[in-house]
Parts: sequence; C-alpha cells; structure tokens
Amino acid sequence: RWEGALLFACLLAYTFFSIRSSRRETHMATGVRPGHATAWSITLVTGGLLMLAAGAHWFVLGAVHVALHFGLSMFVVGLTVVAIGTSLPEIATSVVAGIKGEGDIAVGNAVGSNIFNLFCILGLTALFFEIDGSGLSGVDLAAMVVLALAALPIMRNGFAIRRWEGALLLVAYVGYLAYLLQRS
Repeated sequence: RWEGALLFACLLAYTFFSIRSSRRETHMATGVRPGHATAWSITLVTGGLLMLAAGAHWFVLGAVHVALHFGLSMFVVGLTVVAIGTSLPEIATSVVAGIKGEGDIAVGNAVGSNIFNLFCILGLTALFFEIDGSGLSGVDLAAMVVLALAALPIMRNGFAIRRWEGALLLVAYVGYLAYLLQRS
C-alpha cells in the first residue's frame, strides 16, 4: 500500500508541476472556436467518460473469455489484447491530432498516458489491492525500459518522430507481441 501511495503522490506532484508550468507559458491555446459552449464540451466529455467506463467493463469481460478460450495466461492477455484495446482511444486521439497538425497533443497524449498509467492506475490499484507481478519476466521489463529509452534519441529533433522511426517502434512492438505469444 505504501508503494501505491508513493506512486499516486508522484502523480499529484507531476500534475501540480505541469499545471504550474503551463500557466507560465505566454501563448494562448488555439483551436477553440469562439462561441463554443463550455457546457456542451463538459457534456461531451462526461458522456464520453461514461461510455468509456461501460466499454472498459465489457472489454475486460471479453478479454477474460479470450484468455480462457485460447488457453492464454491472464498476464499475456493483459499485455496484448487489453493493452491494445485500452490504447485504441489514445491512438485515435493521436491520429486526429496529427492530421490537424497538433503534434504536441499526439506526443503529450502518449507521454501523459504512460505517466498516468504508472502513477495513477498502479498507485490507486496498489492502495486497495496487492498487485501480483509474478507473471512479469525480465524480458518484459527490459522491453519496457529499452523502448522507453529508445524514444529519447528518436525525439531529438525538436521532439519530432519521423515516419520511419514510428515504423521502427511499431515493428519492435510486433516483435514483442510475437515473443509473448510464443512464450505462452
């Protein structure tokens, strides 16, 4: 529990730092249409969150069924089917942001999602339930660390990711998926 509390405290500190830093920026956000009702935006966000919660519940039930049907461990299903499924909204957000020329949103979405997943999801879960990571292997941890570190040089040019670099990351992920399926 104390580790979960520490992770969640890191999220609060990061969020506070991010908000404080963004308030210091001198430019205003762009892309907001004048007259666009804030109440309508709040309604859309709330509705989307409710649908996302319902979809997540159904998705987990389906993932458990897939695991049982194919004889896969829940850990492998979590690293594959569930990870891909929960990332689909992020992929859609990043693609739309890229199409609209908002690369900062696309990169921020990926980085922010990782920070939120590690600090908030693991932190809050560990506060209430002990997390058993016994299915995690050294290869899984190494893959996570290597790919995270690989993102640093890729983003060396003004935090821009070229298509070939994105393709390289995608190939690395497909290779990792192949390893997981072969392992199980």
